[in-house]
Amino acid sequence: MRPIRGNRGFTLVELLVVITIIGILIALLLPAVQSAREAARRMQCGNNLKQIALGLMSYESAHGVFPPAEIHGGSWNAGYVPYPPGSSSEHCDWNGQIGIWMNLIFPYIEQQAAYDMLDFEIRPQYASENNRKVMQMEFSLFFCPSDPYRGLTVGWSPTSMPPDGV
Repeated sequence: MRPIRGNRGFTLVELLVVITIIGILIALLLPAVQSAREAARRMQCGNNLKQIALGLMSYESAHGVFPPAEIHGGSWNAGYVPYPPGSSSEHCDWNGQIGIWMNLIFPYIEQQAAYDMLDFEIRPQYASENNRKVMQMEFSLFFCPSDPYRGLTVGWSPTSMPPDGV
């Protein structure tokens, strides 16, 4: 008589049980992985804010004041284009000079190349191709990794600027 040999393969039930167990383990592990990724994104966002704060403090150390929030046109500005009193644009002359605090701290946040491209003297500010290029660049330091928005609010071109007298 020949000895009875056992089956060398898995039965269908055993295979389904193993697949189910692996699926459950992955389902339990996935939220932990997502949580770790979000924690890393939060940490990156915090590091970005620290770098911005260091850039602002470095600017203040070099100039004795913090950078202005925005530099607008005005009667003191050679690029000033007057708007009628009471118009919605009288406080904000986009034909004036370029400059916001983010541009001004570029040398202190390792963005010297972008700063060197800017022409702070040209009027209107969007007349310079380099100014438009820099203003359309995405600087990861100014974005939170968890925020999906990456679009421009307004395109930088002469046609997107408010018309004179509006």
